[in-house]
Amino acid sequence: MGKRIVVGVGLAAALLALVYLHGVYIQVAVVLVALAVQYEMIKTIKTSGVKPVEIVLYAFTALALPVYQHMGGLAGVFVLQMFSVILIFVTGIVFDAFDFESIFSSIFTLYYPQLFFVFFYMIITLPDKQLSQLIILVAFAAAAMTDVFAYFIGKFYGQKKLCPNISPNKTVEGALGGLLGGILGVLIIALLMDNGRVHLVEYAVFAVLLSILAQIGDLAASVVKRRYNVKDFGSILPGHGGFLDRLDSTLFILPIVYMFYKLYLNL
Repeated sequence: MGKRIVVGVGLAAALLALVYLHGVYIQVAVVLVALAVQYEMIKTIKTSGVKPVEIVLYAFTALALPVYQHMGGLAGVFVLQMFSVILIFVTGIVFDAFDFESIFSSIFTLYYPQLFFVFFYMIITLPDKQLSQLIILVAFAAAAMTDVFAYFIGKFYGQKKLCPNISPNKTVEGALGGLLGGILGVLIIALLMDNGRVHLVEYAVFAVLLSILAQIGDLAASVVKRRYNVKDFGSILPGHGGFLDRLDSTLFILPIVYMFYKLYLNL
């Protein structure tokens, strides 16, 4: 528990520093994390004996942000993604070592988790630096506070299992506690940073959706891990597993939080 808390505090401090520095610093950091997450997914898939088309997957991950910034925005990223899918199929056609499972699993990683990282790129490259910082912190506060409250309330008060076939330790009480934590996290960031862009009542309602998405993201990661029979995606973060284990709750939030501000503020 102590190691988990120390690492968690360190990750939070690193995030705050990157959000403050912003610009190229957070862009480089996010790409490096995306590459680390891709490595974790490839390693997880390999545990089942499947051989992903690694070179294409790493190339897409490394190129997605610069393509978004300099070559057509989101449309450019989708062209890159479709070209990657074609290359994966070509590799499977030319080389017998890459069977259908290799092709299918490789394409899967282009969507989960990499497509969600594209929305992260969209957020960190917004022209309005303060808005970008606000969106990042709202997303991570919603996910982190949901995780923390769900964990502790589930640990001490949890009775009824939520999804025992997917994640045996999660409880209904923990999920409800997670909703409370998500609301508190979003409202704290809103009070500190929003400057009246969005009404607090609307933030509270929106936070419920974000907290639900955070918990769905966590459960989705559990589905993948159970498919490949692994406890964690990685081990680089003591007490937390890998980067994807730490980010699974945030990934499902990123597209929705970006679209919320885009529509609400007419970006």
